[in-house]
Amino acid sequence: MEHGFAKLHKGPDAFAGILHALGVPAPHLMAWLTIFTELFGGLAVFLGAFITLMSLPMAVVLVVAIFTVHLPYGFSSIRLMAVTAAGAQFGPVGYETNLLYLAGIAALVLGGPGPLALQALFRSRNRTWRSHGETFMNRRRLRSFEHVPRSFTQEFCTEEALGPGCCRDTRHGVSLQRPTI
Repeated sequence: MEHGFAKLHKGPDAFAGILHALGVPAPHLMAWLTIFTELFGGLAVFLGAFITLMSLPMAVVLVVAIFTVHLPYGFSSIRLMAVTAAGAQFGPVGYETNLLYLAGIAALVLGGPGPLALQALFRSRNRTWRSHGETFMNRRRLRSFEHVPRSFTQEFCTEEALGPGCCRDTRHGVSLQRPTI
């Protein structure tokens, strides 16, 4: 979000001038699209909502930035040029940070929302609305032993397991301990 706010604060026309100098087509349109992507994509990541929807535009902005701006400066994100009385002077940054952002986006998309994300809150609400039907289906599935792999039934469920509390799995021809629900 900070990058979008910085571009917005300096003015979209200034960023459009930079994009024009880099040879990006339709620089004013691309400037606004980049600003909105950085603002709303950052907000989506912050809130934990619409990550999969916003991941593609954010990844496109990062990949374009790597190839148009950061690639000539190499991998490193920290390039110390000099240390003066005013403090450290840094040069242009490489593409390391952009790769870290891309890895973070990929981790969020593949890992799903965390427990504090808005998306997880919406999922838990939907789950409680459908909880009775899902519970019935889960119990039915547990009773039919669809979740038990054949190798497990062959190795651990023998004829010695027959007795009180056991039942027969007719598909595999072995006895299984009845799950507690």
